[in-house]
Amino acid sequence: MRFSFFLLIFVSMAIHTNELPMYSAKYEFNSDEISIVGKRELIKNQDGYELEFKANNIIASLYFSSKFNINEGTVESKTYEIKVTPRFVNRDQKIIFDYERNIMSSNGREAWEKIFNPDDEYVVDPLNAQIMIRINLKKGLTEFSLNLLEIESGVIEENIYKIIGNETLFVNGQSFDCVVLSRIRKNENRETTYYLAKKLEYMFIKIIDSSPDRTDKLELKELLSFG
Repeated sequence: MRFSFFLLIFVSMAIHTNELPMYSAKYEFNSDEISIVGKRELIKNQDGYELEFKANNIIASLYFSSKFNINEGTVESKTYEIKVTPRFVNRDQKIIFDYERNIMSSNGREAWEKIFNPDDEYVVDPLNAQIMIRINLKKGLTEFSLNLLEIESGVIEENIYKIIGNETLFVNGQSFDCVVLSRIRKNENRETTYYLAKKLEYMFIKIIDSSPDRTDKLELKELLSFG
């Protein structure tokens, strides 16, 4: 059985570029392999922020977590974790960002260790990258790039984002005027399109990830709390 980890790419962020509203929301993910509804929550405590996603059905249990700080409108990654059942999928992984030794390390299915210089090589993980997307949109940027960590290998890859339009979407009978953002990844025949609600401070309403062999879709089903 093959799971799509397009699920990694959804998250929410801030009312102000240096602040994040706490929230809880339900999203539905659909691919050729699986359809599942999960709950995502953003938590803030004395240790910083945590973005957590949990989903369960009769086929699978999924858990994703990103812990990070926000310093002057910039995300600082701390840990990134995945847990997936059934066990034969063997997809558990945890990545730790050590700023004292300037080392990123991964254990679990993908084990690696990489030296990096956070002053010269700013990097985000697959969840908190979306925090930076929304921070950049709040700053008024229409095109920008992020260095995204590839969790399988530890390689850092540039991702380019550009606003390509506007569209109105409906969730539970409520309309949302959305910015449409496109992500381009060099050397990949793949396109990701994000629909971000302006009145929810650019919260993700829908994401479509397309490649020649598959299309994955994520959609907001219910906003439980915000702010």
